[in-house]
Formats: sequence, structure tokens, C-alpha cells
Amino acid sequence: MEKINNPLTRGGTREYSIDVAKALLIFLVVWGHAIQYLHGTEFNFWEDPIFKFIYGFHMPLFALISGYLMCGSFKRYGVGKLIERRAKQLLIPTVGWAAVLTVLDVVLNVLTHESNSLPWVAGRFISRTVNDLWFLKAMFIACIVVVFIEKCFKGHWAAYIVCSLLTLLMPSVYNFALYGFVLPFFILGFKAGNVAKEKNEKLEKAKRVYIFVVSLIVYTILLLFFHKDNYIYTTGLCVIGSEKGFAVQLGIDLYRWVAALVGCIMVLEGSMLITKKMNWVASVSSKTMIIYIVTASIFTYIPQLISRAGIKVLFGSIPTVIMDIILLIPISAFLILLAMLAEKTIEKIKLGKVLLGK
Repeated sequence: MEKINNPLTRGGTREYSIDVAKALLIFLVVWGHAIQYLHGTEFNFWEDPIFKFIYGFHMPLFALISGYLMCGSFKRYGVGKLIERRAKQLLIPTVGWAAVLTVLDVVLNVLTHESNSLPWVAGRFISRTVNDLWFLKAMFIACIVVVFIEKCFKGHWAAYIVCSLLTLLMPSVYNFALYGFVLPFFILGFKAGNVAKEKNEKLEKAKRVYIFVVSLIVYTILLLFFHKDNYIYTTGLCVIGSEKGFAVQLGIDLYRWVAALVGCIMVLEGSMLITKKMNWVASVSSKTMIIYIVTASIFTYIPQLISRAGIKVLFGSIPTVIMDIILLIPISAFLILLAMLAEKTIEKIKLGKVLLGK
């Protein structure tokens, strides 16, 4: 989801399958958020089948693709230049949007006659900087980890394996568990990028279809056992001191990783089967960061607006899966278009460096 200025290329040829995967993923991110926030305050989104399907793999796959794309940047730029670019692309927008949303919070407090004391405003800004847009910070941390291992351990697999296992000790505070959850997928993508550039081999279409079908079946079966305790957001990663106990927490962590990996394979292989070029796919793919930022920011305010309106169940007795499809898909598409228009507005008012990292 991080902003990538460089084309999605390997050997000079644009990888359309990456465009397809990124465009699909950002839609799933927005759709998943819509399912979470637009059914009302009493809706149990954790057990929504479409929500489970999306959240089983979507952020891990974004991390895997980000790692894959960083492989080329790592060889193109020196360590210092690469880290500088990632900081501008990922950290500056995080701080910039925290400031924007804090100002909006202050305005809302004025309208609702709530406190706007200096300590509250400062705390709100710090909270938004630390907690909001966690994936951007996760990708920056992953970049630092990979650069460190590549330079200090020559990119040895053993170092990456140890690093991945150490994430099982990540506490849940300050989104550390989320960072740890996606780190192994970023690493896998980075190493896969190295292998792909060296071998440059392509599977036959029939084999890709077979892998896609098998992974789809396996992923569907795995989701039958996916419940609230299996989300990284509910149980975290750390096996030490877990309320579930060491063995149960370890089982949850491993199951979660396996399900995500199978889901990643499913989507990547499916994306490689789509060869018909569509211009809008590349357009959406290149705007994933601004779509993530704007839509996530919008959804930040929806729960409190629904709560203040006293709405508990938004769609009444209508089956939630039906509403997910016939109503929330169009809403998600509209929000994506809105975010893409927002980028143009931001560029016009000369805030691109602060809010877009460019």
C-alpha cells in the first residue's frame, strides 16, 4: 500500500499482475472497512463471512507486494537514499494526516461544545500519529529490518527466519503486534523478488489455474475455523503472558499465518491469470496509498457519528451478506473515486509533500 514512484517492472516490463492485485486489494480494504463500520454499532462484523474472507489475507498480501517492490529499490538506491525515500513516502504523510485529523477533531468539539484544552489537543495529535495509518509505519519498520539484515547478515535466510519468529514476542501496545504480523510477509516478498529476478521463470497457465483453484479451496476450508479469536486485532501475537496460554496462542498465530499465506497465493495466482489490460486498473493501483489514507480517515469518524445518532442496527432485518454486496460495494467504489479526487485537490493546494509524501 505504500506509495511507489517507480513502475511495477521486472526486466523493463511492467508486471500487470501486480497492478491487478493492488487494485483488488485496495478495494477489499475499503469494502472491509465499510462492512465493519456501516452496519451499526451492534453488528458482529467479526463473524461476517465476507469480512473474514477479506481480513484473512489482505494486509499480509499488501506487505508481501511492498516487499517484492522494494527489492528493486534496494538495488537501485544506496541504503541512506532508500531509507530517506521511505521516510518521506511513509512517515511524513502519517504525521501530516495526524495533524489534519486533529484539527478536524478540534472543529467537531467546538460544534458539539466539548473540551478543546491544550493537553487534550496534544494528546489527540500524538495518539493519531502513533495509532492511525498503522500500515504505513509497518512498511517503514519492515524496510529498516530488511536493510539491517541484508547489510549485517548478508540477507541470510536464517536471520530472516529468526527475525520472523521473534515477532511472536511482540506486545499488542502501540500496534506492535500488527507490525509483527505483516513483517514476515514483507520479508517473503522481498526474498521472492530476488528469486524472481534471478530465475525469471514463468509457470504455464494450466499450472497457475491449478494452483489458484487448490489455494481457493484450501483457503475456504481454513476460513471455516476462522473466528473472532483468530484476528490479529483481538488476540495479538505475543505467546508470553497471553490470556490464551502459550500453546493456544502459538496455535492461533501459526494458523493465522498459514491462512494468510494461502490467501496470498490465491490472489496472486488469480491476478496472474488476468491478462487483458484495463487502464483503470493501473490508475487505481498507483493510488493505493491515498485511497487507504482518505478512506481510513473517513471511517475513523463514522462510528462516533452513528453512535451520536443513536443508530444500533442500520439495515434492520435485511441479511447482512446481501447488504454487503448490493449496497456496500457501490459505496466502497464511490469512496475510492472520492479519494482519488482528493489527491488532485491536495496537489493543487501544494500539500503533496506533507500529505502524499511527494
